[in-house]
Amino acid sequence: MTLLKNAKLAIYARKIGKKYQITLKHWMPGRIRLTSPLWKNNSSLMTHIITRLNAHTEIYHTAFTKETGSLLIEYKASVHHDENELIEWITLLEVLHEQYI
Repeated sequence: MTLLKNAKLAIYARKIGKKYQITLKHWMPGRIRLTSPLWKNNSSLMTHIITRLNAHTEIYHTAFTKETGSLLIEYKASVHHDENELIEWITLLEVLHEQYI
């Protein structure tokens, strides 16, 4: 990702982070890690989030660590990978949080 794309994603992640306590811990092509204290004690939300994320063909693995409230998303990174897909996944988290919290 270019610096501009990184900045756009960081700004968007901060927006939902304030509302849902989701923190973008790190990302690089092919991996993004998010955390939230709200995820630690909400297994039904996390099951739903993981199911919905795994339905995306670009995502090949998700892993949730309940103890830390950390969600790792591994996806198919390519030269043509668009930050809009990452924003779409973050938007999905936002929508699901609206339903469960």
